[in-house]
Amino acid sequence: MRLNTIMAVVLCLITVASLAQDKINRFRGRVSIKDGGLERVEFTVRALVSKNVTVTKNGLFDILIPRLPDTLIVTNVGFERLVFPVDQIDGLLELEMIPLANLIEEVNVVNTGYQTLKPNEINGSTVSLNQKDLSQQAGVNILQRLDGVTSGLAFTKGRQNGNPQNETNISIRGLSTINGPLDPLIILDDFIYEGDVNNINPNDVENVSVLKDASAASIWGARAGNGVIVITTKRGRLNQPMRFGFNSNMIVSAKPDLYYYPTMSSKDYIDVERMLFDRGYFDSRINGTPYSALTPAVEVFLQRRMGEISAADSAQRINKFINTDIRDEYDKYFYGTGVTQQHNLSVAGGGYKHSYNVSAGYDNSKDVSYSKNAKVNLKANHMFRPVESVTVSTGLYYTNSTSESGRLAYNNTQVSGRWPSYLSFADEYGNSLAVSPNYRGVYTDTVAGGKLLDWKYYPLEDFKHNRTHNRQNELFGNVGLTYKIVPGVNFSLKYQYQRQSSESNTIADEESFYARNLVNSYSQLNPSTGLVINVVPRGGVRNSALGSRESHTVRAQADFDRTWKQHRVSFIVGTEAREAKNHSMASVYYGYYDDPLTYTNVDFVNSYPNLITGNMSSLPSGGVLSNINNRFISGYSNALYIYDKKYLLSASARADGSNIFGANTNDKWKPLWSVGMGWNVSDEKFYIFNSLLPFLKLTATYGHSGNVDLSRSALPVASYATYAATRLRFARISTLNNPELRWEQSAQLNLKVEFASIDKRISGTVEYYRKKGTDLYGTTPYDYTAWGRSSEIIKNIAAMEGNGVDVVLNSRNLSKGVQWNTSVLFNYNMSKTTDYFSSGAKIASTSTGNSINPVIGQPLYAIAAYKWGGLDEAGNPQGYLNGELSTDYTEISKEAYSEGRSENVVYKGTAVPEYFGSLINTFVWDRLSLAVNIGYKFKYYLFKSAISYSSLVDRGVGHADYAKRWRQAGDEFLTDVSSFDFSSVSGRDAFYATSDVNVVRGDHVRLNYINISYDVLIKKNTKSLPFERLQLYAIASNLGILWRANNANVDPDYPSTYPQSRTIALGVRSSF
Repeated sequence: MRLNTIMAVVLCLITVASLAQDKINRFRGRVSIKDGGLERVEFTVRALVSKNVTVTKNGLFDILIPRLPDTLIVTNVGFERLVFPVDQIDGLLELEMIPLANLIEEVNVVNTGYQTLKPNEINGSTVSLNQKDLSQQAGVNILQRLDGVTSGLAFTKGRQNGNPQNETNISIRGLSTINGPLDPLIILDDFIYEGDVNNINPNDVENVSVLKDASAASIWGARAGNGVIVITTKRGRLNQPMRFGFNSNMIVSAKPDLYYYPTMSSKDYIDVERMLFDRGYFDSRINGTPYSALTPAVEVFLQRRMGEISAADSAQRINKFINTDIRDEYDKYFYGTGVTQQHNLSVAGGGYKHSYNVSAGYDNSKDVSYSKNAKVNLKANHMFRPVESVTVSTGLYYTNSTSESGRLAYNNTQVSGRWPSYLSFADEYGNSLAVSPNYRGVYTDTVAGGKLLDWKYYPLEDFKHNRTHNRQNELFGNVGLTYKIVPGVNFSLKYQYQRQSSESNTIADEESFYARNLVNSYSQLNPSTGLVINVVPRGGVRNSALGSRESHTVRAQADFDRTWKQHRVSFIVGTEAREAKNHSMASVYYGYYDDPLTYTNVDFVNSYPNLITGNMSSLPSGGVLSNINNRFISGYSNALYIYDKKYLLSASARADGSNIFGANTNDKWKPLWSVGMGWNVSDEKFYIFNSLLPFLKLTATYGHSGNVDLSRSALPVASYATYAATRLRFARISTLNNPELRWEQSAQLNLKVEFASIDKRISGTVEYYRKKGTDLYGTTPYDYTAWGRSSEIIKNIAAMEGNGVDVVLNSRNLSKGVQWNTSVLFNYNMSKTTDYFSSGAKIASTSTGNSINPVIGQPLYAIAAYKWGGLDEAGNPQGYLNGELSTDYTEISKEAYSEGRSENVVYKGTAVPEYFGSLINTFVWDRLSLAVNIGYKFKYYLFKSAISYSSLVDRGVGHADYAKRWRQAGDEFLTDVSSFDFSSVSGRDAFYATSDVNVVRGDHVRLNYINISYDVLIKKNTKSLPFERLQLYAIASNLGILWRANNANVDPDYPSTYPQSRTIALGVRSSF
């Protein structure tokens, strides 16, 4: 009886303990869908050990787990399986499910750099590109992958724009400045990035957001006038099993087409040299300066005249020259197939309280000119949540890149300032041939009794002895702390540090022509003793440059986001301080040797005579020291109100101060701001087009953003140097003081319509915008007699305006069997100058369109040309003077520039496309995908290259049009190429080159790329394999022009250089 009682008590205690355990281990959680919020989807939640099962309701679940630890498994058809270990109860579990569709097509979000929003929460104009979009093209530069897939974004390729502050060659919705920086602002992981964009590993990028209008970009204030590109790198996710990712590809680039540029034939070139020789053009050089180099053909003519060679020998040598094309020589010896290899390995994962993403990348390339580049990228992101209300995040990025110069670039070999088209670099046996770039070989071989170094130049060997090595290191780190005060209210502190150091060394060793030429040129010959004294010591010459860029940014921000009933209010407010320092120095070392590492001190102060010419000069010193320190402080806010999920109101404001602004500007702290409103029309009860367009949204925004030229200052800037003659220090004022200096302002109005049909069979956006730039930098006269050296000063005195349209149209053409989707990007933009102080801005003078030419009422890149009057009976080009045909080019020019009369100057249009975009077709069948991108640019003009007879005579620069020139009476009816003018009438060549007969249409259609991929393995078929996905892909790019409006065979993207080489990339992408 007693034993039974004891057993009953024990069983009761066990039961109570078990019940108590059940009561303690009750887990409550919420399941959300990645980028989709809390949707009414039921998920099955199962405990692996206890086998308990429950189902979510409205995203919430409640499950009992008898014993810990255990593992929760969340599943649903169409979603990736989630495995989440649990070992203790710690508040509400937050679990996130990823739709399987997202493994193929990511849902886009927009990151402004201050907050992450869904597209339906934004009134402003934005474009968001996910990993699928960014993987359509291959390349080491992430910005290049935006080309052809980003609405409103235009790339300038192969053209000089005349502005050194346009390194990216990107414009967003046209221009917002005349003389200021043209590049958009680059943001990397929420902070301004001022390093080398090539350092960013494209494989590390999660998404790219392009902020196009003032409402989206004005939060960045005085530096957002050109638009903002926000780059966000990959992060780990909470409760994510460890996953590895691997991507490797090889990009092969074809040789450039050196025959694209219209080059004068060798026969025509030599015929011109013979004619000039017979007319005595070279006699002054031969007789007056016998040391000046002569081209090979002229040397032969001279030797024949002096009887040194026979007529047969002369003819044989000239025939050899005629049959030589220097383009063949460059193509054979200096260009090859380029190869780039990219490899990247990443690992990401996370638990209940932390997540991580670590990656390593390695790039190695040899380009078509045999230059070499190598880059190592390391990245580590980590997020830790010690308690429910505190989140700590860190990010660390390191890049090490090196480069080494390659072989001689095309058209980079000259003989005494002339560029003959028939040079050979090697004989028939492959032996290197010499070129005399400065002095005749017959002279340098005997000067100083043979006691000098070899004074010849060997192009085929010299690049081996003249190398440039660049090294760059970049460290980019950030840390953030977020504290959740109450649900929906957060406070965060963030700090970012960036340091980029660079080193460049150009070493011309003792066998290089550069070093030998310097040693010989500064050699001092004692005529009595015959001794040679070397002012420049024998050995190599090393030019070294060091640079560093360092920045610190601190940001404090409060976030509020609450929803009640039909209302949602979200706003941020914060302050930011930033300091950026730039330091550079350069030096030169003579008598340099690598082994042993030595150099010799030289005299940089005194001047010495050139051995041959006798001209006095000091040795090139190359010494430079520079320090620049810019500081910024800002306050900002952004607010969003949504009512009933139908009506959206947004506003933002930012005030900036900086040490580069004038005192008067900083005192005002005038904020830049924006407002916007949105209306989901399709959610209204009165909306009757649900069967046609179930989604329709209208938005309107207006705001002001800014633009800052960091190279300008409100204070005077002087550069110091030492005058060689007196050895006294002096200062040169390079920038005048301007206390009124302030940022440029760009106001923008944006109207947008978003729509989608049933099942998004057709969807898209249509946007219209107007931009108005005020307080733009412009030149204005200045009385330098009182202070300074320049008669002009840059002030905020210019203005411009622009307008445009952005259209994106998507269609799902086929969805069963073969899937076929189409995207059409259509953009229109026109920007004009409306105010400029210079009187010349009111004159419609000629303009090539290669740089901004501010003419009031005309596009910034205007093409204006002399009105063409044809050729006269002597083959002279004709223009108009006082409305009559004339060949008085000086007076025609005066009339054009002083009066800008339409009788002699014709405005043709803009040099940048008014209409541009792309057509993207994507086909998917089973595991095979194909994407074809066709780009187009319409309604713009360019000057084709034209012959200049003065350049041909004086500098030996030829052109293929020489063969089409006027030769005899009557040819004026057959050709527009002027006759050969040996006398070089003043202004004749310039008039012809800038007349409208040489203006052609730039309109063209181009095949940008073809992307083919095949999924060898996908998750549902790899249960027994470690791979979740294994994909093979091939990308062919720069595939050429399909149609062009001009018949001059000019590639409008590359009017003055050879087009970009075709490339093909082969790669493999996997996850496991």
